Amino acid sequence: MYEQEIRQLATEIRHAVVEYKGTHPNATRRLVRVRRPDFTLKYREDAGFANFPPERIEEDIWDWRDQERFQQSVVKALGEYKSLESVLGAQSGSIERFARDVCFTSFHGLDDKEINERVDAFGRELGGQPLPVTVTAFIDGLSITSPHS
Repeated sequence: MYEQEIRQLATEIRHAVVEYKGTHPNATRRLVRVRRPDFTLKYREDAGFANFPPERIEEDIWDWRDQERFQQSVVKALGEYKSLESVLGAQSGSIERFARDVCFTSFHGLDDKEINERVDAFGRELGGQPLPVTVTAFIDGLSITSPHS
């Protein structure tokens, strides 16, 4: 449902973000944080699971105020955004969430495969269809009881 229009919007947003990032270097801030091991003092058989060495992580982030200005002035002015907003009517509020997500991920690099995944998920959301989900679980403990006990 509207996948072509959504894909076109996502592609235009990515193009606008890349162009904006190149012309506005002050929009980014350097974030430095240190990922530390788990010190929750929970007993675990495998103490190495959450026991990793401290790791320094540095990344450029897009200042949220500048991102909001970009969203309001550039993204909402795109023809693709306006046409999709008019077609969807009552569901047009979800376009803003989708556009914000595409803006943020485009800032960090968004390839065509990721765009297709996001377009598919957003199209399913608009159509009320279920989303495919993969779940990974870590089991901390397991207990087996017999019904004859």
